[in-house]
Amino acid sequence: SASILNFTAYLVHCLFSITFIVFLNATVSFVVTDILQVRHGVGDIIGNLGMADEIFSLFAVAIWGTLSDKIAPRPIASAGFLIVGLSLFSFTHASKVYPHLVLLRLFFALGASACASMVTAILPQISVYNIIDPHESAEEVLEAKAQNGKLSGIVGFSTGLGALLAVLVLLPLPSLFAKRGYSPSEAITNSYYVTGSISLAASIFLFLALRKDPNKSLAKWMNERRTPTSGSTTTRYLRLMIRGFTAAKDTRVASAYIGGFIARADSVVVALFIPLFVNQWFKDHGLCDTSPTHPELVENSCRKAYTLAAALTGTSQLLALLAAPMFGYLCDLFNRNVILAANFLLGIIGFVGFGMTSSPYSRQAFVFSIFAGLTQIGSIVSSLSLCTGEWVDEKIRGSVAGAYSLIGGCGIIVVTKVGGVLFDRIGSGAPFFVMAALNGAALLVTLSIFLKEYTQTREQIKMNREEVFNERDSLLRSSTGV
Repeated sequence: SASILNFTAYLVHCLFSITFIVFLNATVSFVVTDILQVRHGVGDIIGNLGMADEIFSLFAVAIWGTLSDKIAPRPIASAGFLIVGLSLFSFTHASKVYPHLVLLRLFFALGASACASMVTAILPQISVYNIIDPHESAEEVLEAKAQNGKLSGIVGFSTGLGALLAVLVLLPLPSLFAKRGYSPSEAITNSYYVTGSISLAASIFLFLALRKDPNKSLAKWMNERRTPTSGSTTTRYLRLMIRGFTAAKDTRVASAYIGGFIARADSVVVALFIPLFVNQWFKDHGLCDTSPTHPELVENSCRKAYTLAAALTGTSQLLALLAAPMFGYLCDLFNRNVILAANFLLGIIGFVGFGMTSSPYSRQAFVFSIFAGLTQIGSIVSSLSLCTGEWVDEKIRGSVAGAYSLIGGCGIIVVTKVGGVLFDRIGSGAPFFVMAALNGAALLVTLSIFLKEYTQTREQIKMNREEVFNERDSLLRSSTGV
């Protein structure tokens, strides 16, 4: 079982795996407008960057997840944060959007996809009960393993804390640097340097503190590749990757994939489109006039945009953080498809409400941003508990983790591209209506899966009762000699 240090390192991994994604998504619009001085089509550019990121990640997460079945998650997690740190140091030095900023975003995606997929790959290895009490009885340990919702809740709490760390500590950095006399572009650049340094430190810590699997390593895998076996390495690798998707034949895994799709899409809307909504609102109202004749107005008003965006997303993530353990408890108490469906319903309400909000300063904006945060964390916890249960074959857990992350990436592609285009063509509320529609579709699919499982369970109970009655009648007849 994992040691306390291993478990702590895993929670640190969960925390920072979301922190840097939230930071980049929330600040990329300011990189485009304040550093590259782009004035028109910002929403479309943000959508294109996000789409490029996620298309690349579609392949990367599947490869990282399957590779972790061969060399273990520890080196992949460490390498992921190393790549993220290097990309953040380079991100603000792009001279133009195409191709420089796109290539740097892909470099970031390579590292972020490794970090995200390892959150799911490592979770089944962790036994929180063995960490707390190594003398737990065998029956209690088996029961604990069967109910992994609480552990998923702890993971959700950690990821929520990571998002909150980004919102409360990292996102205000440009404003803090601006107060010290730096220009808007310098303030953003320095903020990226600080964030990149944290990622590099996390890479070193995770390499030293995460659990080392004695049965898997890069060296062993390379030796196996040199050893002649039936079938090529590529064929066996692809076969293992495909098994991650065919695992969805189990409706519990299928529901997990649906939840992962919505959870990742939710997180992007909260982290990317809420700040973009605020940024656009300030510009539409002339509060971020970037003309050189009003430098003081630029500094003060755009600082308010940073602060308001941080307040909205921060409030959302704080409530999500506090709710994560509750969702974990509910997943063990009720059918997890019911919990997923409730999250999707909450998402419909939250995103429709925020899309209809006229001002980011309004009370409604804060209320509906909280709803968005709750549906995000609820979907994360519920889907994680479904795709890391004991019903998932240990040999393909990394592949399932890769498939889970890949499908989540598809959700981000849809929202970032479609939402970005509609943001420019229809209005700043359009991405939120797109997200509400996706939650509605997921709600219908999840309810259909639940009804199918419920019907099958009822039929199985009926068959079991008939078997019991038949056996009883047979025993009675044999005892009476009839």
